[in-house]
Amino acid sequence: MQNKLLILTGGAGNIGKQTIFLAKKAGYKTLSLDLVYSKYADKSLVVDVSKEDEVESAFKEIDCLDALVCLASTNIKNDIENLSWESWQHLMAVNVRGAMLSLKYAAPRLNTGSSIVLKSSLSAYTESNGHLAYQTSKGAVIGLMRATSGEFVERGIRVNAICSGSVNTPLNYDNPGQTYKSELSEMKVNETHYFARMAKPKEIAEGIMFLISSDSSFMTGTELIIDGGFLRNR
Repeated sequence: MQNKLLILTGGAGNIGKQTIFLAKKAGYKTLSLDLVYSKYADKSLVVDVSKEDEVESAFKEIDCLDALVCLASTNIKNDIENLSWESWQHLMAVNVRGAMLSLKYAAPRLNTGSSIVLKSSLSAYTESNGHLAYQTSKGAVIGLMRATSGEFVERGIRVNAICSGSVNTPLNYDNPGQTYKSELSEMKVNETHYFARMAKPKEIAEGIMFLISSDSSFMTGTELIIDGGFLRNR
């Protein structure tokens, strides 16, 4: 496992940080691509994944990699009547185009037998008023995962997605200084999640590492759902 390389977009976030910790224990070198520097990755580049030139330049710095995890994501809260086209475009550029561009420029550098994990969400399957742009983007990520899994299969490269429920980590919104811990209140979490709590970032990272590892060697083109029993209780 030594000297294998894992690249994470959104690597400076809490799920990214926990994934980096676990990846290092598994023997991976780690590279974070994010809007901010990661002090935990072996190497960190400040990259806006919605911008093709920046993504292309970042991947030109490496010769090959063994795992790609696309975590970079943003969210906005608005109903359709008050959602600006600019906000919609920005969210789609980060959540969908960012993943597509990462796949595009990673593709020629992926070693045979590599693994790709895209970060979707339970929002792709459920309703949550005021989050239509986010929900739409996460559904698109599932489609991207399914489509690309077929393109990579001849090279023995697996492409899967991780779908989490509410995670106890803040999401940054467009408004400066505004954070939003979850789409669900604590009371709502207790009512809808079988374990009556949000997921810890490490629990999502453990799912990501499972999809990267040989333990999931017969999985491709599918989703791993980590939701604390949310779907069970619906």
